[in-house]
Formats: sequence, C-alpha cells, structure tokens
Amino acid sequence: EQDWEEALRWMQRAQEHVRHSGKTLSQITKDEEGDSDDNLMMVPPLPDAMHISLFIKILDNTAWIYRHQHLFGTALETYREISKLLDLRQQQNQDDEDDSPRPKNDDNDIDDDLLSQMQIDVRLDIADCQSALGEHEEAKEMYEELLSRKETESSPLEGVLHHNLGLIYAKQNQPHLAMESLHKALKCKRAFVEETHAEMGKTWNVMGAVLASNQQPRQALVYFRHAVLIARIHDDQEEVRQIERNIAMVQENLHTPFSTNGGGGGGNPFSTRRLK
Repeated sequence: EQDWEEALRWMQRAQEHVRHSGKTLSQITKDEEGDSDDNLMMVPPLPDAMHISLFIKILDNTAWIYRHQHLFGTALETYREISKLLDLRQQQNQDDEDDSPRPKNDDNDIDDDLLSQMQIDVRLDIADCQSALGEHEEAKEMYEELLSRKETESSPLEGVLHHNLGLIYAKQNQPHLAMESLHKALKCKRAFVEETHAEMGKTWNVMGAVLASNQQPRQALVYFRHAVLIARIHDDQEEVRQIERNIAMVQENLHTPFSTNGGGGGGNPFSTRRLK
C-alpha cells in the first residue's frame, strides 16, 4: 500500500510539472472569446497543445491508482478531466484542419483515429467508476451509448459492454435482463478469445452469481465450475478463492431459497468482484 501512495505522489508531481508549462482554462477561454469575465473558468492550469497527450497519460495512470485504492469518486473526477482534455484536443485538431496543419510531435501527437479510441476508453472508465459508486442508471446509459457506436460493433469491447450491463442488471435485481446481456457477452467474447480466456471466466462467474441468487443453484454450480477452472488455468488465486466461496455457499444452501432483495441484510450474498 505504501508503494501505491508513493506512485500517486510521483504522478501528482508529474501533473504539476506539465501544468506549469501551460495556460489556465480561463486564459484559453479569454483568448478565444474576448475579455468578458462571464466566460472565464477559474481552474488549475492546463498544458499547452503540444503537451496534452502527455498530461492525459499521467492523469490516466493517476486514475488507475485511485481505482486500485477503491477511491472511485476521485478516479471518476480524474477521468472526467481527461474527457474534457480530449474534447479540447478534438477542437484543436479541427482548428488545424481549418488553418495550416500542425506538425506532428512524435509521441505527443494524437490523430483523429487515436483520439476517437481514447474518447471511447475514457467513457468506459467513467461508466465503470459510476457503476462501482452505485450510480447504475448513469453507468448503464453510458454503456448503452458506447454499444450504439459503429466503432464498438463487432469489436472486443462489445463483449465487455454486454458483461458490464449484465452486472448492473444483476445488481438491480433484474435477472432475466442480466442473463440476456451475459449470454450476449459470451457470444461476443467467443469471436475474439478462447473458451479458457480469463474474460470468459469473468462472465461465467457473474452468470453463476445471478442464478444462485434466483433459485437456480444447480445451474449456478455448473457456471461457477466453468469459472473456477479458468481461474486455475490462469493461476489467479484471488479469483479462485472468491469462486470457491461462492460454490461452498451454493452447496451449503442447495435447498434454501436465495434472497436478492437489497437492504436489511437480504442482498445478493454472492461475490462477482468489480470488473476491471
């Protein structure tokens, strides 16, 4: 844990170093819209055009550390800052098309294709954090928006999005919608990975939890055993222990109805862990 704190301090120092060379957003707004105080947004300095991609990388690593520490609210705000920077960079690219092309700056250059993928990635990160914070409707709306994009169709991300939607439906006690989304996730994932891939195991595990919580323990055991086999293949001991706990609970309560009601100690007892 101390190492993570040290890593976070280095990331924060890097942020300040890059910010120091840039403008404030209020200065950018003033440059573009005149001197009206009504237009000024008083926020910390932003990097200039040539350093935005570097700054985004630093922020992305910072947010990843926050997520590891389960500081999902702070991670969410960091991802939102990344989203604003990407919007700013998109505007800069459009301005370059109208004027003379900006020379490429090696690793600091973001072309339109890369920019589009980065915008998709950060929206996924935002939705994941919202889901972890219990903001299920907001997360679901963003997952569905990403699924509607042509870039997502028939891509590896499609299976991840269906999985995440299934997880939200499960938390909202909508097992039929959850299983529908999870079956779609398996189908999409099979187009890109083998049956023993860790991503397949994640979905089998969630399906087992949904069924175990909805009076289908025998079928749940089948799915949990698929999941634990895959976790063992990948030597993911934490995942193995978590699934084995679920299996033990199903076996212990095989003839006992499972509760899926929230609150009052009656919630879903089965763990699916947070999807990364």
